[in-house]
Amino acid sequence: MHPDQVALPLGLGRAACGVIGAGVGPNAFPLRLLADGRLLAAGLPVAIRKAGGNEALAFAQGSDVIDRDRRPIVPVTTLSAYERNPKSGTEQQHGGRSAWPAHEYPNARWAMAIDLSKCNGCGKCVLACQAENNVPVVGRRGILDGREMSWMRIDRYYDAPRKDGRWGAEVWDGPLAVVEEPVTLFEPMLCQHCLNAPCETVCPFVATMHSEDGLNQQIYNRCVGTRYCANNCPFKVRRFNYWEYGKAQESAFFRWLEPRIAHHADLNARAPMQMKNNPEVTVRSRGVMEKCSFCVQRIRAARAEVVRGGGTGDRFPDGAVVPACMEACPTGAIVFGDLNDPGSRIAALAARPRAMRLLEALGVEPSISYLTKVRNDKA
Repeated sequence: MHPDQVALPLGLGRAACGVIGAGVGPNAFPLRLLADGRLLAAGLPVAIRKAGGNEALAFAQGSDVIDRDRRPIVPVTTLSAYERNPKSGTEQQHGGRSAWPAHEYPNARWAMAIDLSKCNGCGKCVLACQAENNVPVVGRRGILDGREMSWMRIDRYYDAPRKDGRWGAEVWDGPLAVVEEPVTLFEPMLCQHCLNAPCETVCPFVATMHSEDGLNQQIYNRCVGTRYCANNCPFKVRRFNYWEYGKAQESAFFRWLEPRIAHHADLNARAPMQMKNNPEVTVRSRGVMEKCSFCVQRIRAARAEVVRGGGTGDRFPDGAVVPACMEACPTGAIVFGDLNDPGSRIAALAARPRAMRLLEALGVEPSISYLTKVRNDKA
């Protein structure tokens, strides 16, 4: 056996992957045989039978899902409807006057657009965000307990054809009629950096506040973890650190109180895992809230570059800032930029009829525009 291999039951852990990958996840290679450079069937007898019982599936959408039957949150339409009305699918309920005073951003104002017709739900943006921003791994049990830490998630909804021929949508765990092939909708969900951020309204320590360029910031050394902001977030994208994920917990009391804490340390802090952390991003401690920052470290780096070039740092060339999720997206579904720049891609996309800012009735004014998912009903 290779020194990096781990003796595990068939298929229950990777082997020869080094200290980071060995023993993690499923391993199908024992069912294959490498001979003369060719990958052949190993000849092992395989039988399929019911195992009995059930297994809980761990995924981040969980209880954070928003019932779009009552509150439209995924813009979706058909090609026929879109040709008749380019705003089809963006219809929303309307609220009253905003409780927040208006605030202007005379210089840069950062915003994002996500084209749902391009998003295929691959999840690369989620992984890129985790790697860029030192987001800890909480393991399967942490996800099942509702303690996920991912700053970005891919929400999945399903559509089904209705009797009138139109496409009606139900939330993923709602009373979806049994159909042969329901169609999946993917919607990346992250902090919306609302101009009228409800999280800021309820924070007693002003730990979350707005920057001069429209970012909803989280100041970790002010936060005491009341979690009021998470309760008041309509998009459920704020995360609370229940444990000290970034380092090995040496307290015998904590290890006795929560045996999984040793596993958390193994996932996040064992050598050489500490080398994975981005030195430009704070490693958060236990007891604070965290969430998407629009990769503020990249924004500040771009500003420094502009200043070094003789600029004031108030205006940026279009494309000067590329957040990790946008950089990783293989379909180009994510666009980021300065909304105050009339010549920018983000300004053009946000002005399109397909663009929709979520939960308009609440008056929170998100900085992210979702472009309608257009289904081809003529194929």
